[in-house]
Amino acid sequence: MTGRGKLLALSGALLLLGVATWGAVEAALQWSSSSAVVQTSVAPPVAHFEKGDGASNSRYVKQVTLSDNRTRFMVVAKPRLGAETTVKDVVRLVSDRPTDRLVTLKAAPITNGHVEAFTWTVKNGPTTVATVDSLQPSPAAAFALPAGATYKIDLKVTLAEGAGSSEAAASFSLVLEVP
Repeated sequence: MTGRGKLLALSGALLLLGVATWGAVEAALQWSSSSAVVQTSVAPPVAHFEKGDGASNSRYVKQVTLSDNRTRFMVVAKPRLGAETTVKDVVRLVSDRPTDRLVTLKAAPITNGHVEAFTWTVKNGPTTVATVDSLQPSPAAAFALPAGATYKIDLKVTLAEGAGSSEAAASFSLVLEVP
């Protein structure tokens, strides 16, 4: 790849990251013409992810990485062939605001025919709040996040057994958006 091609590829990757995290923060811009100074401020996210107790499950979870502003996380998981793999409380969604907010969780679609089920389930205690089904064309779930709430997120993957299936570790991510 040429130097220009690398730059274009890098620009595309940065643009995708910017689009994926848009809406996770509130920004303000102020212009003062008399002093010719531009002041900017960025409010912290209204909610964030943090690692849950399941993030240290070395049998099925190899790594959990949070973005700098904690509005995106990536899980490197190693599910079992021909079985359902469930990791409870792999991450948590924490409200950082004193008021309820509508939030959306989005994931990339899984198109591998050997994956029979792939869900992220948001739970408040024993109650399911939302489920993101990554086998859908546009996996997402929107729900109200109460002020001060902490919800646990479980990961469930079912892999088919047989030719073409693999237990190799793979990376999956979930993005938090706040409209």
